[in-house]
Amino acid sequence: MSRVVCEIVLSQGQWSYCPTRLRVQRRLRQVFGDSLLVVTFHDSDDGAIDTEASVAGDEDSCEGISDAVFRAFLEWRPEFESMIDVSVAVD
Repeated sequence: MSRVVCEIVLSQGQWSYCPTRLRVQRRLRQVFGDSLLVVTFHDSDDGAIDTEASVAGDEDSCEGISDAVFRAFLEWRPEFESMIDVSVAVD
């Protein structure tokens, strides 16, 4: 099985549940459980939470993984949906 790499950027702004690195990691663990392989955070100049998550999966699961990540963070009710940016690729 391959792994799917998700690039997730949560922009600064109004959120009902403010994203932090710890909260993001917990949320990804809730969504993917044992399928979550690695979570890495990158520094961002604009205060965004810039995350790379590796999930066990293959090319056929990319769209489902992307949708699951987007929906998970949409529950935190950002002011704008565009404050959640998710892109996926098979590694």
